[in-house]
Amino acid sequence: MVSDCSLPFNQAQKHNAEMKALAVREDKVWPQVDNLLETGRKIASVYDEVTTMLEKLNQLSEFQNTQDSFRAHLHQLETVRCQSHTRIAKGLHTICARG
Repeated sequence: MVSDCSLPFNQAQKHNAEMKALAVREDKVWPQVDNLLETGRKIASVYDEVTTMLEKLNQLSEFQNTQDSFRAHLHQLETVRCQSHTRIAKGLHTICARG
């Protein structure tokens, strides 16, 4: 979890603004992740993009104290998409372990 107390003031403000902006569009980001996993080519750049999006969503869940909802979304992705996406599955496990 990113603690605002451990960040310099400007970084904490930037992080808070980023999380608030992500919160506004969160309901659109989860389908984007799913779509990338469904239709994206199995190349590193797609995996990197999905991993970055999931890391940001994880930070948002910590910011909003909604980790259970985040884990439920991850479980759904893992069940539906990650059987054919080994690299993403490993990334999801890493993100879950941090959460």
